[in-house]
Amino acid sequence: MAKKKKSKSQAVREYLAENPKAAVADIAKSLKVSPAIVYNVKSLLKGKASGATRGKVGRPKGTVAARRGKLSNTSPQLSNVIEAARLIQSCGGIDHAKQALDAAEQVAVTMQD
Repeated sequence: MAKKKKSKSQAVREYLAENPKAAVADIAKSLKVSPAIVYNVKSLLKGKASGATRGKVGRPKGTVAARRGKLSNTSPQLSNVIEAARLIQSCGGIDHAKQALDAAEQVAVTMQD
């Protein structure tokens, strides 16, 4: 029965166990692996040694992206987005369009009073 070949990561772990102060470049050259593999193995060993846990990856529950399916009825309609783009273009840029919208809001407030 043939022996299983040792993985590159396992070779790096064994090398680091014998030579903990070795430089990444030296390890990579002597084992003929990329420095990225050495960095990855070292970071994983560091995380295990400190007891750090990675936890769940991604956005926390309750963020807008996580609720997107529930809030789809509040997303802007394509026609509204097109009209907003036309407003920006006709005003000569987004900053001028914002100023125009602020002025329109002030007019609307004074008309309500």
